[in-house]
Amino acid sequence: MRSLGSVIGIDAALNHSAVVYLEVLEGTAGPMLTRPFAWIATQSAKNWAVEHPLLEIHRAVTKLSDDLSNQLFLTKLAFWKRYSSIVATEAKRRGVVLCGIEDFAQGASQGAHQLGAANATLRSELLAYPFREIPISAVKSAGAGYGGASKEEVSQGLVQRSIPELAEAAELLDIGLKNKDDRHSYYDLFDAATIACILAWELWVRKTGQFQDAPEKIRRELLRVNHRGASPAVSQELVSPTVLLDRHFAESEAKMAKKKGKKR
Repeated sequence: MRSLGSVIGIDAALNHSAVVYLEVLEGTAGPMLTRPFAWIATQSAKNWAVEHPLLEIHRAVTKLSDDLSNQLFLTKLAFWKRYSSIVATEAKRRGVVLCGIEDFAQGASQGAHQLGAANATLRSELLAYPFREIPISAVKSAGAGYGGASKEEVSQGLVQRSIPELAEAAELLDIGLKNKDDRHSYYDLFDAATIACILAWELWVRKTGQFQDAPEKIRRELLRVNHRGASPAVSQELVSPTVLLDRHFAESEAKMAKKKGKKR
């Protein structure tokens, strides 16, 4: 089977995150998902000891000693910068062509400015890649069938069927976890993998043109993301924010040069 490229899906919060990589092959009835891998940022001390060939665990910064507590947020950003750099380096090495991240939860209880800064650190490292911001409701809908699904339902849905080896690896993160905060890294993995699956379907639709063959919940998300035509994922160019910025400046400079020419 021919490779359509690789994707990464991201679920990032202030104290924990998951980034899931997939290589996408051109299957006859849909994308074939291979070579899964995940980078996990977790606040759980127990997860620090988890070892699995499909997982790479990073210990997130959640607190400092009392005399350094006023530097906690900046230290968290330093962690996210390091974690993001690792992900970006691996994305380049593995030939990623499309990235997706779960969009912000409206009314989240965490400090919005702090969460935004942590997310921006991660996103800024990946601006060289075409990017998708996937609403939480779309992740839940694709993962479990409806937008109001619980995290538990998402963890038992699409990823279990599409990437069983990654779902099996995720169970290691769930062993011995004793409180709600510890379980975030487990659910992050399924959300990020669901996003990666959505992106895989987009690559497949772009290549085959078979928009109607994609699952209904994923077709809806492709319609929302691409904004045009009966098969939008085929009609719209796949381009990174960095390239868009370069084009914007080139167009602006061309307009300025044209104006100057008219004045002469």
